[in-house]
Amino acid sequence: MGVLEDKCSRETKVGRIANFAIKLLFALLIPLKKIRHYVQRLVGVKAPVMPLLPLDETLRSEGLLPYSLPRVLIIAELSIPQCTRYRVMQKKKALEGLGYEVLIESFTNYKKCLGRLPLCSAVIFYRTPHWPEVEALISECKRQSIVTIYDIDDLVFDLDEYSRHPVLNSLSPQERDSLLQGAKAYQECLAATDHAIASTDVLAQFMRKYCRGKVFVLENALDDVSLAAAKLAEDQGPRTNSEKVVIGYGSGTKSHDHDFAIVRPALSALMRSDPRVHLVIHGYLNLVNDFKGLESRIQRVPFLEAKEYLVAVSQFDINLAPLASNVFNDAKSNIKFLEASVVGVPSIVSSAESFLTIAKHQKTALVASSHQEWLDSLKSLIDSPVLRRDLGRSARQAVQEQYAPEKTQEKLNGIFIELGIPLLPAKVAQRRRVLLVNCLFSPSSFGGATLVVEQLAKELATSADVGVFTLNQFEQLEDYGVSRYSACGAQVFSARFPIEKYDSTNWQDPKMEKIFEDVLTAFRPDTVHFHAVQGIGGGVVNAAKKSGSKVILTLHDAWWLCERQFMLTPRGTWCGQRSIDIRTCLDTCSLNSASAYKRYFYLRSAANMADVILAPSKWHADLMSTSLGRPVLINKNGTVKPKTLMQQHSARLLTFAFIGGGESIHKGYEVVKKIFESLPRNNYRLVLVDLHKKLGLSKIKAKDWKISGELEIAEPFTHENIDEFFAGIDVLLCPTLVPESFGMATREAAARGVWVIAMNAGGLAEDLVDGRNGFVTPLGDVEAFSKAVHRAFELKRPFA
Repeated sequence: MGVLEDKCSRETKVGRIANFAIKLLFALLIPLKKIRHYVQRLVGVKAPVMPLLPLDETLRSEGLLPYSLPRVLIIAELSIPQCTRYRVMQKKKALEGLGYEVLIESFTNYKKCLGRLPLCSAVIFYRTPHWPEVEALISECKRQSIVTIYDIDDLVFDLDEYSRHPVLNSLSPQERDSLLQGAKAYQECLAATDHAIASTDVLAQFMRKYCRGKVFVLENALDDVSLAAAKLAEDQGPRTNSEKVVIGYGSGTKSHDHDFAIVRPALSALMRSDPRVHLVIHGYLNLVNDFKGLESRIQRVPFLEAKEYLVAVSQFDINLAPLASNVFNDAKSNIKFLEASVVGVPSIVSSAESFLTIAKHQKTALVASSHQEWLDSLKSLIDSPVLRRDLGRSARQAVQEQYAPEKTQEKLNGIFIELGIPLLPAKVAQRRRVLLVNCLFSPSSFGGATLVVEQLAKELATSADVGVFTLNQFEQLEDYGVSRYSACGAQVFSARFPIEKYDSTNWQDPKMEKIFEDVLTAFRPDTVHFHAVQGIGGGVVNAAKKSGSKVILTLHDAWWLCERQFMLTPRGTWCGQRSIDIRTCLDTCSLNSASAYKRYFYLRSAANMADVILAPSKWHADLMSTSLGRPVLINKNGTVKPKTLMQQHSARLLTFAFIGGGESIHKGYEVVKKIFESLPRNNYRLVLVDLHKKLGLSKIKAKDWKISGELEIAEPFTHENIDEFFAGIDVLLCPTLVPESFGMATREAAARGVWVIAMNAGGLAEDLVDGRNGFVTPLGDVEAFSKAVHRAFELKRPFA
């Protein structure tokens, strides 16, 4: 409770309103999008299978690759340890050796995968089915122009060949149909991606039938685990027990019974005739009746971790690698030969295509294609320890040369170069790169600072490459997940933040800083321009300085030095400081001294790292200059240029407008109410713009107003209808009771010839000339403001 009370004491009422509005805005984005998709379905428009991000525009393809990290995301089927090791972890190791950062995620974790995409150069999909989640991820990669590569190590995607597999014939119709449906899902995923990687040449040939891009071959190879096992086996030396010959067979799945049947008659016959022969079986295998009575010389071993399995293989005298003769097995890799050879164990292999690329008969292995060849090969190795030793040594040397980790790294490097995914981003054209940073950005457009940043992005995009770092609450992402999209002429990098953290007291977030550092590395801006960073934190300024970028900071309010953001006391009044001093803050606002001091000095130091600091008005520049102890330049926020000068209509009722809400006490809501309820005339119209209506709420109730004139409660205007709004009013009322850093609405009104009555509230009234484009009354003087309202009836329209 103490923490909650402290937080409430520090956050101003206007801060709570603003934060609530922003949270609600974020919360409404996705439901509105869902409603749109529901309506589309009703009228017959096909809706996406997965909920899409609320971003429809495809990123521009030109120049995207230079703006990417040397980072690769592998989205994979991770439930099979052996496949994960060979097809996922070996790529990770090789790519890291080349200088890439590699992220690995299960394809079942959709939110995490989605949030990892935007800052990657390429995404590898390993053995993923074309399920809705995967389909959505591939679509998002296409939208962001991220290269996609499909990787698979079995011929389980070709329905014609897979349906001929002997194992499928032994299954029930339901099981067979299920596996074939899975094969179709693999095939569709392969067809959906840009390029593909196969584990064998035969597999690559079949993949080219479905892949629209390039297909490469990257075989399973040696790694740190297998090399460590090889070193251990070499140190232990050859087996010396001539009274016992151990023959080993590793079975990864229950589908290997058909393969083992090739060697079963010869092996069982030799075991019956030669008591020296022992059999060790790792994993699943059905031995049937051929080995009945030989159980005492058969050892069954369950699945082992990779390192332990290789150590166990090193204790074999002979390794068996039988494969039934069919296209499906020709497409398989030679892992069984590889694992035995690296620890110096000789193998007898079938004449499958993948074995013959490395297993040379009587040089590095014995190759058997018939029952007699299997029988002769077994006899020769059982009877000759020397042959076993020589073949084992030759096989080890061959695989260490052909399948060394360096070879994998070299091949992957060649693949990435051919696909245009270089480690070092290409040099971009000689346009400046500017990164704008603001807590909100389209489609989450809310607040004056956000409108300024959006307009700035549009203007800069005509002569520079513009990026934006902002926040979102897209429900498809997990917290701190990133999305990338185009808006206002800029590439937007948007990070999802924990909504409960969004308030003015959240001034430091290491996780958000790490994401921002990645964006800096990806976008490589020449200049970073910070605006409102609530929810992002002040540490990002230090990151920008370290990157070598020039740093500009625009202070739209007092957030960097005022824990309550708008210099309002808990009573809703201005604290009166002309130079913000933390000791005065502690006395005036009853802050937690420890956290307040820490925040103040941290953010003050961060702000002063900027090369240039800007403020949108002279009043605010003077305040922040004295508070920071350094020059602050004036850069007044621009307004949307009017299409034509709006002339007010003299024939209509004099129309006043107030922009605020029922809780906008500091904006002068009660002042306007008091003045107009006591106004002794009815020849006017009063328009109350309720800002909360933008969020689907209403804080102003007509029944609460007792005025003689006409009353209208209006929706907030937008960039699109701003001219129309101001053309419909004559006088803008701004009785703000506290100094403001700038007055967006007063400038927009004055630019369109609308008379403005405003209190002299800091930057709010700086662009008004009393008697020329409005009336300016002393700050807090309600009586003077009331007289100015009465004077407005005496003015001749139009005013400009």
